[in-house]
Amino acid sequence: MKTQSIQKFLAVSEYRRQRQVAYNLEHGITPRSVVRAIEQSLSTETSYKQQAAAVLNEAAANFDVTETIRELEEEMLAALSICNLKSAI
Repeated sequence: MKTQSIQKFLAVSEYRRQRQVAYNLEHGITPRSVVRAIEQSLSTETSYKQQAAAVLNEAAANFDVTETIRELEEEMLAALSICNLKSAI
């Protein structure tokens, strides 16, 4: 049993698939799978993870919890002083 939403989704998907097939035929494109060694994919992923770790480590080194808490407390008090209780919470 297909709900109306599923039927609509399938119709849109079929429409898009037909457009892609027509475009491919018009431009002489033959779809093919990506051919790449697993090792190549894994090394790229490892590189991204190393870059992300370096960025996070640098951000952590520049982060002062005490200063951040002080700034947030100042913002809360300022919001409270102008009776904007939603912002103070």
